[in-house]
Amino acid sequence: MFKSRPESVVVFHAQDQAFLDCCIWMHFKIDKSDLRLLIDSCEQGNVDFKRWTLAETPKWWKPENLKGDVKYFTRTVSHGRRSRNFYVNSDYTEVYYVDRAGH
Repeated sequence: MFKSRPESVVVFHAQDQAFLDCCIWMHFKIDKSDLRLLIDSCEQGNVDFKRWTLAETPKWWKPENLKGDVKYFTRTVSHGRRSRNFYVNSDYTEVYYVDRAGH
């Protein structure tokens, strides 16, 4: 996701993709300007919290707990084989992120 991690990023939770798992999961704080660089190439979509209720979903994965009017951004990469998905709080400083492979 980051070519180099911005200094403003504070990771609360992270779970990397294990063998045969679908996803990389993260929950983090970030400066609004740094986040804009990440989501600039994404499309805004409809917020659907139930989309990520998978067997591999970590217990801490709760994007519905974000404050305010939650926004959802997505980007498909690797010839459609991977998607990067961001749930963002209303002031663009807190993110739940999932990088999903193989769909």
